[in-house]
Amino acid sequence: MPDLKDWVMVSHLRRDCRMRLTSLSRTMKMPISTLYDRLRDFESSGVLRHSALLDFAKLGFQTRAVVLFSCARARQDALGKHLTCHPNVNSLFRVNNGYCYLAECVFRSIRELEAFTDKADGDFDGKHQTYFVVDDVRREGFLSDPELVQLAMGG
Repeated sequence: MPDLKDWVMVSHLRRDCRMRLTSLSRTMKMPISTLYDRLRDFESSGVLRHSALLDFAKLGFQTRAVVLFSCARARQDALGKHLTCHPNVNSLFRVNNGYCYLAECVFRSIRELEAFTDKADGDFDGKHQTYFVVDDVRREGFLSDPELVQLAMGG
């Protein structure tokens, strides 16, 4: 089970994933070899994965939306497979309260998004609710501030 120092290390890396271990070692007052071992353990267990955050608008994808989908229970698995495989679905979550999936979608235009949601409704006898993302206010913020790790962990 990770201890507080592990979570602090992770929060530093969430803030700056390119941080050198020498800098992290000085900041945390911990030997580089210990940090390296802890980091390797997180990576091998699948807890820590390195990825890039993109500015979709700068890449020509001007329309970003969160879409809630619902359909009959018998069609939910098929809808889930469809959404999982669709190239414009960035993130997908199973949800409740009258819906079965929440998808963060990225498209070049509103027209493309509407074609996608209309087709999903028709193919899976469902309905959807769309919320357009106007601006990122906070993104990937959980466990990204070393000073707040203890509060986030309930202590």
